[in-house]
Amino acid sequence: MNILISGATSEIALKVIESMQGYTFYGLTRDKHLNSNLYNKLWSIDDYNSLELKNLFAQIENVSFDGLILFNGFQSPSLLSSFREKNFDEAININFKIPMIVINEVLKSKKYTENFNVCLIGSIASQVNEVGNAYYGLSKKILEHSTKILAKELKQKKIRVNCLNIGLVETQMSQNILKKIPEKNRIELLAKQGNEYVEILQIASSIATLLSNKAINGENINIDNGYSL
Repeated sequence: MNILISGATSEIALKVIESMQGYTFYGLTRDKHLNSNLYNKLWSIDDYNSLELKNLFAQIENVSFDGLILFNGFQSPSLLSSFREKNFDEAININFKIPMIVINEVLKSKKYTENFNVCLIGSIASQVNEVGNAYYGLSKKILEHSTKILAKELKQKKIRVNCLNIGLVETQMSQNILKKIPEKNRIELLAKQGNEYVEILQIASSIATLLSNKAINGENINIDNGYSL
């Protein structure tokens, strides 16, 4: 299966696809300096805008994608009671608008197979309303809600769309965020997830299921060790 990864050089994307066997990966990234042997081809783009992606897909020959996984994500501490428009717009742009633009440009390019399916990478932050995570949680909530909308819109084309809402994963980004909150809050936060991080292999196997199981469509699936209960 040929799988296109957006946000291809994020820490979590690299760890996840390293754990997935039997796939051929292609990637979109803003990182112009990072090469990875995990990808058959890695395309560097500047801004993830429609025109840039349209031109890129027009140049791709002899490749049709069976799946699209969208790892695009940005998280920083935020409070609605201290609203900062620029930071909020950045969260909406990276966590929601860019995935929608990538999906639309892939569809318009027709560089996909008849079994094409989309896996949005969401976050449990869209459901748990932790203080200090306002912009990230809201932007991921929009992404989560878009899953069923897209699935309904694309059902006649037999394109499936699902979202995997991930709990706390031990990455550099999550550690940087956790360092900025009091130790007591960090302990309480991890306790909600059974004092265990979500493992990369758990994420990889869940994505593999969504890619292969044609009966799953329009679903938001939580993988969070019970965090959202």
